[in-house]
Amino acid sequence: MLIDLQLYSEDFESKFIFETTKLYQICSKTRIQDGSFSLPEYLDYISLILTQENDKILHYLDSTTRKLLNPCIRKQLIEDHIDAIINKGFDDLLRADRIRELLMMYDFLCSVKNGEDKLREAFENFIKTEGYELVRYPEKDKTMIKELLDFKKSIDLIISQAFKDNDKFIISMKKGFEKFINMRQNKPAEMIAKYLDAMLIAGHKGTSSDEELDTNMDKIMVIFRFIYGKDIFEGFYKQNLSKRLLHGKSASVDAEKAMLIKLKQECGPDFTSKLEEMFKDIELSVDLSHTFKEQSQKRLTLDMSVYVLSKANWPTYQCAKVIMPVELSNSLDNFQSYYKSNYSGRTLEWQHSLGHCKLKANFKVSSKELHVSFFQALVLLLFNSTNTITFQKISEITSIDIKQLKMTLIALTMGKVKVLQKSHKGTNIEDDTEFIYNENFNHHLHSIKINQVQMKESVRFSYLRNYISIKYICCYF
Repeated sequence: MLIDLQLYSEDFESKFIFETTKLYQICSKTRIQDGSFSLPEYLDYISLILTQENDKILHYLDSTTRKLLNPCIRKQLIEDHIDAIINKGFDDLLRADRIRELLMMYDFLCSVKNGEDKLREAFENFIKTEGYELVRYPEKDKTMIKELLDFKKSIDLIISQAFKDNDKFIISMKKGFEKFINMRQNKPAEMIAKYLDAMLIAGHKGTSSDEELDTNMDKIMVIFRFIYGKDIFEGFYKQNLSKRLLHGKSASVDAEKAMLIKLKQECGPDFTSKLEEMFKDIELSVDLSHTFKEQSQKRLTLDMSVYVLSKANWPTYQCAKVIMPVELSNSLDNFQSYYKSNYSGRTLEWQHSLGHCKLKANFKVSSKELHVSFFQALVLLLFNSTNTITFQKISEITSIDIKQLKMTLIALTMGKVKVLQKSHKGTNIEDDTEFIYNENFNHHLHSIKINQVQMKESVRFSYLRNYISIKYICCYF
């Protein structure tokens, strides 16, 4: 009737919009500003009001009123309170993966002026703040990458299901990750390399299939893209790769090469060229050792394998000079002569610290196969001719660096596998400290690995008492 009389717009609609504005000014202030509603409750309230007002239009009002009423309500309930809504508990919704409420919040704020920009800014700040908590504490380094992957998974879910894969939010996510992950310089790069090391050693033990392992590597690459210190990552990755290759720790060569392909695609061929050459060195060394054994079978007194590495492609190793038993030095001399006859112009540099051996050790109860480092083997072989020897004498006979020798003896006397005994308690070692062959040693395993005591990281090695099997490493330049 009012429409027919041309009174609807002037006498009713304008007053209706005015009174509605006053009503929701008061309601919004009571609920959001005064704190009587939580954020999820306030979002549900907005949804309820919008539904109710829309029903009024359908049943009682002219459809033209929608164009004025809807913006009016959204301004009073949302636009005038954008900061208050965000500060009310947006971070808590993100932490709890409250997709339903986050979707409502996204729809509401994106429908008003400046709402999307402020929501996106708050989202980026949340990522920076929350992410920094994952990387800032040294005591959490061991779990850093796992927590970063979980955090990234959560953020991806929110962007996909709550923020509708909005490109602007994806860009904010990338900015946030790139910012916080580089706030602790170089450490995330180091931990990514170590995480990959553990993954490539575990192989299928940590996954159910090749596809899952490949998927996990892809997830790591997403985190890798955010770091600035890719050269730092390369250094740690190369160091860890060298240990996996030299000590046979890789669960899968295919997985190793798949990872190199991913790094090559991400960083270019220059980044992976030396890593690829490391694989070639190992493959060539296997053939080289096989040929050497065939040609030198009558002269060999022990089972020896040698890795010949290009010094330019591998990590830098400190060259340690030691005095070896005659049977060992003769075997190395034989290989060196063989190598020079086939590769003239190259100089071999033996890396004693990387060698590992198997020794057959005879104890009263039974014989054991001990897997040890080359330095541990040099020490243990001295007990073929004596049961007791002083530290000073061991040092003179082997010429092992004093610090390295002490760590070697600590591993043999104070670790889980005590094949030697020390004349006094404690870690202190003096020149006159005596070391005694533990003839009563016993262990439930026949084949036993004795870990090295390392200044930073433990390295895996192996050895034998009367019969020796040795895997040796040298570099050429």
